Amino acid sequence: MNKEKLSFEQRQVIVSIQNSIPKEWIDRVTKREDIAPTIKEVMELALKDPDVSQETKKEAEMVLNSALLNQQIDVEQSEVAQLIDAYVEKEIIKAVFLGKLPPIKKKRSFEQANKRFNKLKEKYEKK
Repeated sequence: MNKEKLSFEQRQVIVSIQNSIPKEWIDRVTKREDIAPTIKEVMELALKDPDVSQETKKEAEMVLNSALLNQQIDVEQSEVAQLIDAYVEKEIIKAVFLGKLPPIKKKRSFEQANKRFNKLKEKYEKK
């Protein structure tokens, strides 16, 4: 968009676009994953294995009981993020076409944006 400040009405259009993003997509844009699932599995196997020494089992149990392996991180789902980006781009182009937002420098037609969005949406819905 232009570097000029947006009016209150134009900001409201942007807010309405943001609010129109389906909640399902927003909920799925990140997911929680264990920080070290493989190490955790190896330690659990070591505790169950009869061939592992008692000393090693004690060390494995200490590692398992530490908070380090129980931590989780948020991982971005790039497909969902791309879908949201394509949806927002399509809605902004539509708002520009309807005169609700000022013209943008990046020239992409609504048809191109809509085609990109539909392609990403189909790919997302197949999963």
